[in-house]
Amino acid sequence: MLADQILCVERSNPDYLVIVLGDFNKGNLTHNLPKYRQVMKCPTRGENILDHCYTTVRDAYHAVPRAALGHSDHVMVHLIPAYRQKLKLCKPVVRTSRKWTSEAVEVLQACLDSTDWDVFRTATNSLDEYTEAVTSYISFCEDCCVPSHTKVSYNNDKPWFTAKLRRLRLDKEEAFRSGHKDGFKEAKYKFSKAVKAKRLYSEKLQHQFSANDSASVWKGLRQITNYKPKALHSINDHRLANDLNEFYCRFERQRDSPATIPHDSSQQLQLQCITSTSPSSAGAWAPPPMPTLKGPPPPTPPPTSVTTLSIHERDVNKLFRRQNPRKAAGLDSVSPSTLKHCADQLSPVFTDIFNTSLETCHMSACFKTSTIIPVPKKPRTTGLNDFRPFADDTPLIGVISDGDKSAYRWEADHLVTWCHRNNLELNALKTVEMVVDFRKKSFRFLGTIISQDLKWELNISSLIKKAQQRMYFLRQLKKFNLPRTMMVHFYSSIIESILTSSITIWYAAATAKDKGRLQRVIRSAEKVIGCNLPSLQGLYTSRTLRRAGKIVADPSHPGHKLFETLPSGRRLRSIRTKTSRHKNSFFPSATSLINKART
Repeated sequence: MLADQILCVERSNPDYLVIVLGDFNKGNLTHNLPKYRQVMKCPTRGENILDHCYTTVRDAYHAVPRAALGHSDHVMVHLIPAYRQKLKLCKPVVRTSRKWTSEAVEVLQACLDSTDWDVFRTATNSLDEYTEAVTSYISFCEDCCVPSHTKVSYNNDKPWFTAKLRRLRLDKEEAFRSGHKDGFKEAKYKFSKAVKAKRLYSEKLQHQFSANDSASVWKGLRQITNYKPKALHSINDHRLANDLNEFYCRFERQRDSPATIPHDSSQQLQLQCITSTSPSSAGAWAPPPMPTLKGPPPPTPPPTSVTTLSIHERDVNKLFRRQNPRKAAGLDSVSPSTLKHCADQLSPVFTDIFNTSLETCHMSACFKTSTIIPVPKKPRTTGLNDFRPFADDTPLIGVISDGDKSAYRWEADHLVTWCHRNNLELNALKTVEMVVDFRKKSFRFLGTIISQDLKWELNISSLIKKAQQRMYFLRQLKKFNLPRTMMVHFYSSIIESILTSSITIWYAAATAKDKGRLQRVIRSAEKVIGCNLPSLQGLYTSRTLRRAGKIVADPSHPGHKLFETLPSGRRLRSIRTKTSRHKNSFFPSATSLINKART
């Protein structure tokens, strides 16, 4: 009877993969269905195979026994697919970090306290050598005194699954394989007791959220929802680095002009003489003397008072103590953690380096070198403009009345002039002119789709699609048993902000069908969170009244004159409209809402 039922399923669904699972203690489907193969080849209770699994794919799975769940007398069987999972295709991430314990900090401080920094000064011939010797020695001391540990993380690691919990799970599996019942029972109890780490991690995230630590909260949310955006890396090309350097430094070249560079040799000599005769407390590495000029000597310049800049040790110490230990070290190999923990030991030598740099007008090479990673704005870059600039997204709005474009052109010319004076270069290839006209199809302006007939189906569909994508993260937070208040905050900032984007413009003109589509998204969020959420009608009313109130209170606003008060002073004069499209626009709708609120 079972074989006939399976054949019936195959005939009705010929393209499906059939897997037969059941409590077949003594049955064997291989006799009646020769193409089905038994997957379970390990005993499930004692030496017997009480549960069977059949499939038509030969060697599709590999059965591995695991520890039983709860009080079950059957072992748990893990069916490992024969194909290589995507998880295994992703290489694990290996991170090496320092263990900054109190003992390690004390050892490093004692090592730096016993260092004679004058040896580095006397043994080097230039400021670059002096700085490089000091930074290399500090890095060497850090390697010797502070232990490091290596952490391997996999693609499916959970943030709450700590190293202790992982070790207890391995102990449980080891006890199960050894066959020692008492040891397995004890290991199983310890593992079950330690599973509360998931709840503790949820409480930790809730505490961070209540403490307004937004960076830690978003990091935890990304880990909970398993959101791992693909990192965009640029091509390792030296020519690209040079091109980007020239591209972004063009503003500095425009700023320099020949008028700012002195051409008189006497002025150059005067400036260099002032530099060479500046007092030097270190007494080393003074600039080389000026070459003798041919011809009559220049006139002796009048005495000039020179103010020597100096840096105090207490300021350097204070700056070192404010370093963020989570930041990475620069090319000088001195980590911010070392500067923070050993500020008293390192501030004297670095103060000497900084003051020597000021006196000799020379900056050490290791302090001027940095690693800059250009961030692409799209997966495939086609030019230098595809990397993130300094400024972006600048709109310009102008009105064309009766075919007169003079006012609009004046605004554009004024913007071009302002950008030229402030060393901003406009990208003509990415400049788009949008003319709002009923003869056009549709436009996207700052995320809002404006169609030719001023209907909002396309814009609402786009908002619903974005909101539904973010509903996945809300469901993941529900599975993690986060508090309801936190999920409400997440909904308000991530989903509701999408649904209410430019809502004062399009909601009144939206159809009942589109409003229902939007409200269904809110109802889905209410089922996930388990509480009532603000409706779109309420959000539209409150935001329209707030926006209209600001316009009424601002006489300089262009729309201020549209809110005209009646002689009674209690209500506003209704705006006359001839079409429903005009009636459902912002100003007539806002006037009607204000009058209803004042009634």
